[in-house]
Amino acid sequence: MAETFGPSDMENGDMENSILHLESLLQTRFEGIKTTIDPPTNADGTWWLDCMFSERLVTVELNPKLGIGVSSRESALFGEKSDETFTNVEDAYRRIVRIYLSNTDTAAPRELSLRELRHSLNLSQVEMAATLNVSQASISKLENRDDVLVGTLKSLIAAMGGKLEIRALFSDSVSKVRIGKSVPD
Repeated sequence: MAETFGPSDMENGDMENSILHLESLLQTRFEGIKTTIDPPTNADGTWWLDCMFSERLVTVELNPKLGIGVSSRESALFGEKSDETFTNVEDAYRRIVRIYLSNTDTAAPRELSLRELRHSLNLSQVEMAATLNVSQASISKLENRDDVLVGTLKSLIAAMGGKLEIRALFSDSVSKVRIGKSVPD
């Protein structure tokens, strides 16, 4: 049976129709697939779709700001960013089909240096310096340091449009680490 794709609900901001459409496509393609939808707690929050087929779990994250994330690694940690991100339901669906048919995992996001991260976001040192009200040379020095203060790193990541999280990984658990006496966000 051929897959049918409707208009891009992601572009129209209709996340519920997107997740239901993806679930329907997968249920049509894979007889016996088990799916669970977890809606967001607020209107612009993240939708989750867990899919279990042939003892392989694929987790889908639909976020209006981040797109459609797909992860299928057993070693993925709760709260991690999705391994692979797509801008439309069709591409996410095709990737999930390939995961199930080839019995493969998604690839974990790779570790990046500060310079690589800045480049991946198409930001220049000059732009970063202007945002942080420092010199371009200061950004260059930061990117080449082996040791950076947590507060400095937090500011740098915020200037890139992100949020720094520090987690402690143990053999049986993962904990988000809060530095200082501040109240959690």
